[in-house]
Amino acid sequence: MNRAASLSVLVLLVSFPLIAQSSTQGSFNFKGAEGLQTIEFDALDDGRSAQGSFTLAGPTLVSDGELDQEDSKTVLVKDFTMKVTVDCMSTLGNRVTISGIVSDSNVRSMIGRVGMLTVEDNDLDPKDPTDRFTFGSYRDKDITWFPTDAEVKDDAGWGFSWLATDAERKDDVGYRISRTRQVNCRSFPVATFDLDPIGEGRITVVNK
Repeated sequence: MNRAASLSVLVLLVSFPLIAQSSTQGSFNFKGAEGLQTIEFDALDDGRSAQGSFTLAGPTLVSDGELDQEDSKTVLVKDFTMKVTVDCMSTLGNRVTISGIVSDSNVRSMIGRVGMLTVEDNDLDPKDPTDRFTFGSYRDKDITWFPTDAEVKDDAGWGFSWLATDAERKDDVGYRISRTRQVNCRSFPVATFDLDPIGEGRITVVNK
C-alpha cells in the first residue's frame, strides 16, 4: 500500500514541470547625441508575466506636447529622468527586450508613453565581449472602443483585464492578463534590433 502511494506522488510531481524563467539586470552609461546618459534595469519573466523596471537619466531631447500632439516640438532637457514599469519581456538567447509604461518622469508629456529597452549580454563571446543595447519610446493610443456580442442582451463588452485559470486544476489561482497595447516587447522580432555598444557598465541575461 505504501509503495503504491509513493508512486502516485511521483507521477503527480512529474506532471507539472517547472516554468522556465528569464531575468536581466544591469547598469551602464552611454554617450547619447546630447551627452552622457545612464540606464539601470532589473526585470524578470516567469513564463506567465513580466515585472520589474528600468530608468533613464541624462540630457535628452523630448516632446514638449501632450501624447495626442503628433506635431509637437522637441526640447533639450539636461536633467531628464524617466522610469518605466515593465510588463512585457521577450528573450532570444543572450538578447532581451523589455517594455512597459512610463510611470514617472520629470517631463509630464512622457508619462503614459511606452518605453522599450533591448539589451545583449556578450560576456561569453571571445570575439567581441562588448555588451550592447537600444532604447526607444513610443506613443500608445488609448483604447476607446469595446467589442460586444450583439446576440447577448446587455453585454458589457470586453474588459481591460481578466483572470486566466487552468480549468483542470482546482488549486490554480490564475494570473491577470491585460488587454494588449499597440506597442510592446513583442511588436518587433528581438533579432531584428540594431544594437549599439554600451559605455561603462555591465548587462546580465540569465535563462533558467
